[in-house]
Amino acid sequence: MKSIKRLRNNLLSLSAADVVAKALGAVLYIILARYLGPEQFGIYSLAVSFGLIFGLLANLGLDPLIIKDVARDPTLSESYFSHAVLLKLAGGTLSFLLLVVVTLVLGYESEVRTTIIIFASLFFIMPLNAAQGAIFKAHQKMGYVALMNALRPFVNLILVLVAIALGFGVQAIAGIHILRAFILFLFFYFFVLKRYFCHFSLPENGSLFLPMLKSASPFVFIGVLFIVNAKVSILIISKIVGVEAVGWYSAANELVVMLFVIPTMLSTVLFPDFSKSYGQGDTTHLIKTGNFVIKMLNFIGVPSGMGLFLLAPQIIELIYGQNYQESVIVLRILSFNMCFFFSRSVLGWLLTAIEQVKILMKINMVALGLNVFLNLLLVPFWGYPAAAIGTLISILFAYAALCWFLTRQLKEIVIIKTFIKPILACLVMTIVLLQCGQLHLFLKIGVGIGVYGLTSLLLSVFSRDEMALLSGAFVAGGR
Repeated sequence: MKSIKRLRNNLLSLSAADVVAKALGAVLYIILARYLGPEQFGIYSLAVSFGLIFGLLANLGLDPLIIKDVARDPTLSESYFSHAVLLKLAGGTLSFLLLVVVTLVLGYESEVRTTIIIFASLFFIMPLNAAQGAIFKAHQKMGYVALMNALRPFVNLILVLVAIALGFGVQAIAGIHILRAFILFLFFYFFVLKRYFCHFSLPENGSLFLPMLKSASPFVFIGVLFIVNAKVSILIISKIVGVEAVGWYSAANELVVMLFVIPTMLSTVLFPDFSKSYGQGDTTHLIKTGNFVIKMLNFIGVPSGMGLFLLAPQIIELIYGQNYQESVIVLRILSFNMCFFFSRSVLGWLLTAIEQVKILMKINMVALGLNVFLNLLLVPFWGYPAAAIGTLISILFAYAALCWFLTRQLKEIVIIKTFIKPILACLVMTIVLLQCGQLHLFLKIGVGIGVYGLTSLLLSVFSRDEMALLSGAFVAGGR
């Protein structure tokens, strides 16, 4: 119960901050989409996509390694952080230069290329922010992670509103991210990290550089493959269809990404616990927690995806306006990601915790190849909506592969069966929502949640033991 309560406290800390962070992030994203318009917003989204892909190269995959090793031995904090800072600065420099070359080779117009390069300046500071967060996560001090998550969009939003008030364009807005990252790094280093955890010091002999790079290499490949798989569609659309189509696609895709905060948050909380349990040989706790979280995520993901599919036209119009009606079809296709793959990130972290990183890397490599192939095959004929189809198929493959490999390593893990009752409850919800006609969007959402919740209770989606676990973790958490 002590472990469950610690997880609960960490989860609640992240939940409160992530609710605020995602709300602010959503407001920021909507403001930018409306202010910039589809074409300029497409340029901004393209710059962000390049930044995420090459930023992972700059990060060198060191953060999961820091979390995994420091969670097991907290005395490694200072040496790991100091080595990571120097490695990430070198990685950031190489990534920046590589991105400049790539943008020149791809032949983007001057405005697009300049915006991408400005955004790429983040490579020199964002990886250092991530290293700070990795130390906090390793010590399971999720309150600081929560504060970082909340401050990031808050500072972004303030700076973007100032830029909009001054009439600045997409390039100035891209530069704002750099200023925000620098401010937050200085704040957390001097007021939190240096005071309570560790400080930066030049390594005496640099003996950890090569071992850390070697141990982190699977993580960087997995991270790059995952992000490229998520963003390759935007890159292909930008070259085959155009940046305005990138704006339409990104608007829909971001709504799905916003909702994935739930599995991301749970994975952040659980990975140190998974790693520690496996390191101590406690696979019983690992499997019990993993099964419960998989079931809970599928319980949330199935109705979320179906709700997005059914209500997509009203959601797009309410959030982005008439200029983004072309985003509806993309949102409907991508909504199936929510239905069936909400628990994907937890499956990946379970494999990582049990030292099966290479399997995860291979799955992501094949999924990326499939996604690129399908995008190049379909987008020239069917346009930007085909990119969503390619992404959906590649994620379906990756999820099936994750299920197969994980259940071979941990035979007691249950995945597929956890979909049955949520799907049945979701079918009832769908029938009711189809009868709601022109009811206001918010009322439809309320009706859907109510019907799904009631049907789930009647179907007994969660057992008595699972309900007791929830009650002990959250209801009685204050004692």
